[in-house]
Amino acid sequence: MGKGKGHVHPFFDWLNDLRTPANISYELGTTDHFLVWRAHDYTTSFTLRRCEAFVDGISSYNDTWSNSSTEMVFVNGLAIGTHGVVFRFYDGIGGMTEGNASVTVFNVVPILTRWIDSNLTADVYFVRDEGVSVTLGSIRIVDSSVGSPTYTVLVNGTSNATGTWQSGMNFSIAIGIFPPGNYNLTIVFDDGLGGTTTRYVYITWQAASPPLIILA
Repeated sequence: MGKGKGHVHPFFDWLNDLRTPANISYELGTTDHFLVWRAHDYTTSFTLRRCEAFVDGISSYNDTWSNSSTEMVFVNGLAIGTHGVVFRFYDGIGGMTEGNASVTVFNVVPILTRWIDSNLTADVYFVRDEGVSVTLGSIRIVDSSVGSPTYTVLVNGTSNATGTWQSGMNFSIAIGIFPPGNYNLTIVFDDGLGGTTTRYVYITWQAASPPLIILA
């Protein structure tokens, strides 16, 4: 009695350095991120076999497939967080196999590459005479993934000024003049995508000395 070959479901074959797709991560706003799968099944309907991918349950790829060919699914443009990717191969005659991977998207916080007096980490202290203004100059921030980057200046906890910045470009922040006293400034640099960096500046405006009266 002759023997026939039974139906075999599609199976993953990781030859030529093709392995189960590793969970990947990338920085928000960057591109050219993808996952690669390959499957084998010699009992298929060539005209009906297909493969598809789902990202967070939403179909993102649908095509036919062939033995020994690779299927590449791009996963660019995802939001910050971890996303599940499911890839399925159908052989067209009832067989199906499924693979899973995850993609994590992160946002890098703004990095100060130039700060007042070239001091990138320490707090900054100013003492000014009454009526003399303060400008925070020589500021540069690098951030490869930005939305609409802004800065906010809080003076003793109250918002005082806002502005915008561009990655890699020098800029200054004009603080202006305040009455004599001690002031704590908090400057928050926001990349527009949820990443922030904060610096602190302390300014003392000294009261002007009264004029001297010289008796003749």
